[in-house]
Amino acid sequence: MTGGGFLRRVLTQNLELKFLALVIGLAIFYSREREEIAERTLQVDVMTIGEQSLGDLVRVSPLPGKIEIAVRGPKRQVAGLRADQIGPLALSLRAAVEDGRIELRRDMFNLPDGVRMLWADPAAIEFRFERRATKTVPVVLDLSGTARDVVVDLERTTAEPAEVAITGAESVVGSINELRTLRIDLADRRPGMFVQEVGLAVPRLESLSAAVDSVRASIALVPDLVDSERTGLPVEIVRGTDFEPGGTLVYGAEGLRAAVRVRGLRSVVELLDASALHLFAQVERSAFVDRDGDGVLEAEVPAAPDAALGEAFYGAVLKKP
Repeated sequence: MTGGGFLRRVLTQNLELKFLALVIGLAIFYSREREEIAERTLQVDVMTIGEQSLGDLVRVSPLPGKIEIAVRGPKRQVAGLRADQIGPLALSLRAAVEDGRIELRRDMFNLPDGVRMLWADPAAIEFRFERRATKTVPVVLDLSGTARDVVVDLERTTAEPAEVAITGAESVVGSINELRTLRIDLADRRPGMFVQEVGLAVPRLESLSAAVDSVRASIALVPDLVDSERTGLPVEIVRGTDFEPGGTLVYGAEGLRAAVRVRGLRSVVELLDASALHLFAQVERSAFVDRDGDGVLEAEVPAAPDAALGEAFYGAVLKKP
């Protein structure tokens, strides 16, 4: 038997079985290959480096908080990968200033050998820069509504410091004319002075910073006093005791009416009816004089409110009728 004939028989006999064995072998090979190779996506943190090299430039373009990266490689390696192992992604601001954008590549991530990057989202990061500017702006206290009959004494209410320096991109700094504080609730506060450390509501922009984070607010609260003028009030004339023996004088001021200005708590004064205001004038003999020599004694007698009104308002000033 020649060698060529033997080889032909080996290759041609039982072809169906040989083909079936080949198919099974390939299926087993590819099945094992699929089990050993895996793909996965991870969320990687982003950071910038080289801020000190920017000089008077400030980055004003937003920076994504995370980069999504898809990797492919041996199953065990890929399954054991953690985001903090392959990141954070460090972006050079010096390169960003020169090129205006940074395209993401595999060598930017700490990937083990045999693991490749399929894609990254975003695939590139655009950068924009502006000149740095500094400005000092006043601090404004953000005060909420006060309790009834209580108001803020603005002249005695202050913030320390009263002005704060801000630094950032020119376009941002130029648009800010004041810094407001966080809300200070005054609803339960009574009259008096109180001091509170309160934070500043600085806009949350990476390109903006303030010299301080908070200020010391000194707030003066006082009673809410108002003036109200009431006119045409009758005045009761009260005779002095030294007139009683004679009893012959006639008071010509019985019909006198006066105007009164009442000062007190807003809620009390606004509800105070004119009928509740009782005025009187105390007449004493020593007050009378004959000023023009016509034999008629005259006296200028101040009118006064009823003492009982002292509980309703802080005081009354009577005007000349």
